[in-house]
Amino acid sequence: MAGAPLADHEQISAWLGLSAPAPGSPESERAATVVSVISDLARGEARRPDWTLETVPEQVSAIVLMVAASAYVNPDGKTSVTTEEVTRRWERGELFSASQIATLRACRPGSSGGISTIQYGPSWETRSIWAPTSNGGPVHLYDGRGY
Repeated sequence: MAGAPLADHEQISAWLGLSAPAPGSPESERAATVVSVISDLARGEARRPDWTLETVPEQVSAIVLMVAASAYVNPDGKTSVTTEEVTRRWERGELFSASQIATLRACRPGSSGGISTIQYGPSWETRSIWAPTSNGGPVHLYDGRGY
């Protein structure tokens, strides 16, 4: 379902506080193209080619809308989207923020978040297990004492 929008392109004008463009106008077509391109990029990052407007998680639809609105107005030259050949150009930075990437990647098939368990049997040598965290330091999960 490539190209299918994951957010309503008409919401871009409301998001930006602009009056809604007339249906079929160049501005409306540009908004639809921007949303479709960003939707495809979000699908690719999440590895979910089957997402539609009806099946996409709400947080992903919100990300698509935020990034599409940013690309639509192109305030800092970070991203350029044109309608002729639907080209993308990244001059500096990234299209999605780090937190948006994390949200999209958490939606990948088979991904899990949080702490998971591992089997630790008596035949293994005793050792400490540390897990990395996103807030600066590792968390001590197991110290080898058996509890």
